[in-house]
Amino acid sequence: MLKVLLEAQLPQGIEVAFHYLKGALPPRTPSKKKLKQPLPETQFLTVYEADLLILALEVLVYKAENLTTVYISKADSTGCHSKGVSLSTLALCFLKQLLAQQIGKVRLVLFARSQPQYLFPGSSENEGKHLLGDRELVHWWVGILERLRGISKDATACIIVPGSDDQEVERTYLAGYKAGWRVGFTDSPQALAKDVLLRFPDDPKARFLDQLSLDKAIDTTSLAQFWELMAYRQEMSSGRSVAFLQLDTVSEYPADTNVPSWDFLDLSDKKLAMLRDELGAQTFTSREETLLASERWLRLVPASTDGDAKPVCVFGRATLKTVAKADGKTINASKTSEMHKRPASDTQPNILVPRKRQRPKP
Repeated sequence: MLKVLLEAQLPQGIEVAFHYLKGALPPRTPSKKKLKQPLPETQFLTVYEADLLILALEVLVYKAENLTTVYISKADSTGCHSKGVSLSTLALCFLKQLLAQQIGKVRLVLFARSQPQYLFPGSSENEGKHLLGDRELVHWWVGILERLRGISKDATACIIVPGSDDQEVERTYLAGYKAGWRVGFTDSPQALAKDVLLRFPDDPKARFLDQLSLDKAIDTTSLAQFWELMAYRQEMSSGRSVAFLQLDTVSEYPADTNVPSWDFLDLSDKKLAMLRDELGAQTFTSREETLLASERWLRLVPASTDGDAKPVCVFGRATLKTVAKADGKTINASKTSEMHKRPASDTQPNILVPRKRQRPKP
């Protein structure tokens, strides 16, 4: 399905390839002790253009009885993709088919915070990589979630920016979007935070929940109190603009229907973790270094999947008109007027969106 989605969205003449890896959790030993939350299933996507790694996304899927939570753990680019490749479209197609894999109610969550690099070490030094500042990155993800809302008529998207009032958030991030967005999450404000919030790796919410446990306040802190206090946490009040985003929807594939092929490779969670560590040991400071790292990665994946796991090739078929319509209101298509008004000191290069390369002077 991912291949089909990408072919329909990428422009004619664009060719990419991908490895879609899915880690299988080890069988659980029967235990009387109840887990506080489900164990996550890891899914990892790497995308290539001309044998160069250009994009990677890591997500964790938590499957509970009545709700599946999809957490976008990390997303990063190398800065080596061509002008015709939209990274937002690649990410959108991956997330769209990932949500469609689930059964019933699905919740997509992420924490938007700009960093020089997440998955490709040294890539911030690559002159082709353009990093966005905090606000621009939030805009980028809001644009993707807005497009994902089309999966279901009942989909609701939410945003919380700690330390900002609702009107400011709406004015800064949601101007121009249709109904279906709200500031604040859909869970009851009176519910205990510990009963509602999952704890993700490298997650500010999880760190705050741990602190509340140490302070013996975890059993009395409501969700409303949690978010109010969250604004005073050091990583939220250091002058940076960060956001927690959420999309609630329902899978379009009921349990009694045949789902399409998902194009992923199954391997053990341990092997996927080893592959992930190997990627983190490479260097992506330049196009040349990225090519060497990509060659190593392309050799490692088949060796870890017990077979000749070649990347899935995708040939774009979309016309320019279709691509322009699909891009809609995203950070790749155009920046908002408010973003243009910001001083240069408020913007820095972004992990996901490319910048125009300068022609060498004669």
